[in-house]
Amino acid sequence: MIPYLRRNSSAPRSRTDATGLGIAFAVINGVFIVCNDVAIKLVTADVTLGQIIAVRGVVSVVAILVYVAAFGRLTDLRVVNFGGQAARAGLMVSATFLYFFGLRQMPIADLTTFTFIAPIVVAAASPFFLGEPVGWRRWTAIVVGFGGVIVMLRPSPDSFYWIALFPLASSMLGGMRDIVTRKINVTETSMAMLFYTMLFEAVAGAATIPFGWTSLDLGDIALLAGAGLLFALAQFLSIEAFRLAEAATISPFRYVSLIWAMIAGFVIWGHLPDGWTLAGGSIIVGSGLYIFHRQAVVARALRAARAQPTRRSE
Repeated sequence: MIPYLRRNSSAPRSRTDATGLGIAFAVINGVFIVCNDVAIKLVTADVTLGQIIAVRGVVSVVAILVYVAAFGRLTDLRVVNFGGQAARAGLMVSATFLYFFGLRQMPIADLTTFTFIAPIVVAAASPFFLGEPVGWRRWTAIVVGFGGVIVMLRPSPDSFYWIALFPLASSMLGGMRDIVTRKINVTETSMAMLFYTMLFEAVAGAATIPFGWTSLDLGDIALLAGAGLLFALAQFLSIEAFRLAEAATISPFRYVSLIWAMIAGFVIWGHLPDGWTLAGGSIIVGSGLYIFHRQAVVARALRAARAQPTRRSE
């Protein structure tokens, strides 16, 4: 791992090597995210959400500072678009509070499935916030994906899955965060976005001190510190995965995290997804995969169209 992280590392990799490493990072990212969720779920019964968010934010900030200092990348933390950074951090913190509230009440596999609505939200919002055209095929997949959400919510007055509204709202805010990320990534580095978001998370969590924090034992501290480190590593791996390979190649492998979530939920708490979750989740995942596929097709067509005048001139 050290040679990979070294700033002035050796010769460039082939495209195949880079893609394989990107896929590996995406899969490991899913493992770390689920482990982070497990650690937090184990302490949510005894610790306030503000404490969890504050401790995780502090640990992540320290980990990022150690990394940028060790590898001479302090300049990566510069900020150009302060408004964009603040908007992204605010959306992330709001989504985190909602996500952790849902995590306290729900099986991990159910919660993880609801997070997959975020790419569908991004696709639906792209024409309005990014000016990116979305054809009828992707609009159909978007509608079908939201239909999967309705299935997971159990459309019956007697069995409505009301607690799922929290991770659903979190995922929608996460989709808007991704929209903001795409708008500001021209001027802001990935490391800066990660650092200031986690710093804002630490401050927002600390602001809940007046509402009452509970005392932490060593076990709670270890779990929260581990969660913070795992989250920071997961975010770093996610950033690097999308640098090493195309989004259309990487994105499907992010759904592997659902398998880890199902395994963890069953082994630790004996939870298994019910029929509603499996049916709705399958629809959401299928819609997301199709949207990624269509985005790749459209991107290839645009690249080919741009290359045509060059070929003619030659």
